[in-house]
Amino acid sequence: MAKVTQRTVIGIKVETTQGTAVSFSPTTDYILASDVQVDPNPDMILRDYQRATLSAMSSLVGKRWVQVSFKTPVKTSGVAGTAYAPLSAALQACGLLETVTGGTSCVYAPTSVPVSANFYGAGKSCTINVVYDGISWTIAGCMGDCKLSAEAGKPAMYEFTFKGIYAEPVDASMPGITYLSAVEPTFINGAVTVQALSAVLTKVELAFGNTLAQRDSASAAAGILGFQIVDRRATLSFDPEMETVATHNFLNKLMAGTEGSFTFQVGSTAGQITTIAGPKLQYKDTKPGDRGGLRIYQVDCLLNQSSADDEYSISQT
Repeated sequence: MAKVTQRTVIGIKVETTQGTAVSFSPTTDYILASDVQVDPNPDMILRDYQRATLSAMSSLVGKRWVQVSFKTPVKTSGVAGTAYAPLSAALQACGLLETVTGGTSCVYAPTSVPVSANFYGAGKSCTINVVYDGISWTIAGCMGDCKLSAEAGKPAMYEFTFKGIYAEPVDASMPGITYLSAVEPTFINGAVTVQALSAVLTKVELAFGNTLAQRDSASAAAGILGFQIVDRRATLSFDPEMETVATHNFLNKLMAGTEGSFTFQVGSTAGQITTIAGPKLQYKDTKPGDRGGLRIYQVDCLLNQSSADDEYSISQT
């Protein structure tokens, strides 16, 4: 009898209609990932009635959904203006709108409206296929949240968490996957600027801050129609070396509620550059710290709009 092994692949693809699973191509729709987790979530309903015994009765299974989480490197297709399909699908399912300019860039920025009547809310849903060697999960209607973390000298990483509708896994052989050949860059020469300060830092993290609502439905097979992004509160944190007041007055800017732009870059070779930027970063908390004997600040920031849906952007060039 065949056994399930540790080999794992994951594919992500944009849906045409939310909740309707799409088929996958082994040459374009799978992504290199780590820490892949599939977590089924049945709503167990205890039948706790008063009776002449203390013994438990059988429980009922109500609504059913699945959480999928994984990490994948911050990288691009390797060709400017060509989307990296599975990463594009994941970012759009986290409420970002994709704008592709052929030969130049792919830009992802927050949106607050459905892309079409086929979707419940901001962004586009995706189908996720996870194959543990011997078992295949296909989870439709996935919407999610993400953190982008970058540490000096290491590959930057997206950390995705999605929720989708439960469907029974099936036995399946491992597909023959062709992965994108472009190699992810490390976070060096990152051109980090925060409120006009060329910050000396080792870590920076962007959190999309999405809030997902579960759309319960008595007519749905799993008791859940799907998930929808109903709110977001994007934040950024970083750990700059402490500057003199004359150079950059962190505390004054914190207390005054000063807003200013930020930008940082992962990769420096054309076709493999990801730039994260925003117009209205505001300090939320600034705590002194230490890094190997150097004075630093641990800074938490809010990312505010300039007009609307522009608090941050992720540009691939």
